[in-house]
Amino acid sequence: MSGPRAKIVGVEKLQRNLRKFGLNMDDEIKDSVKITAEEVKTAAIKSISRNSRGAKSGGRWTSAPGKPPNSDSGDLVRSMRTDLKGLSGFVGSDLLYSIFLEYGTVNMKARPFLRKSLRGRRSAWNKRLKEISKKAASKVGK
Repeated sequence: MSGPRAKIVGVEKLQRNLRKFGLNMDDEIKDSVKITAEEVKTAAIKSISRNSRGAKSGGRWTSAPGKPPNSDSGDLVRSMRTDLKGLSGFVGSDLLYSIFLEYGTVNMKARPFLRKSLRGRRSAWNKRLKEISKKAASKVGK
C-alpha cells in the first residue's frame, strides 16, 4: 500500500474498557429496575387506596372516569406484583379485570392506575440512569 498511513494504538485497551463499562452498567441497571418497579407498584397501590368519588352504583361509590379505581374488596391491591427479567421489570396484576380498569371497555371508561404510576416515576428513573452511567464510567477509568 502506498500513500499516507496511520497507526491506531490502544484499540484492545479501549475494547476491554468498553466491555467493563457494559458489565458495570448491567449490574447497576438491574438494581435500579428493581427499585423503580417497586416504586411504581407502591404508587399504583396508593392510587387505588385513595378512593376517588365518582357516581354511586349498587350501594358503592365508583371512581370517576380517568381516576384510579376505588378499592372495594382489596383484591386488586393484593394482586399487584413485580417481576424482573434481565434488565426489564414488569409491574401489574394477574386479575382479569385489572386490564379493563386500566384501559376501559366499550361500556366503561378507563380508570388507569399503572400508567399514571409509571409516568410519575419516569424522572426518578432517568436520574438513576444518569447516575449509573457516571458511576460505571468512573469504574472503567480506574
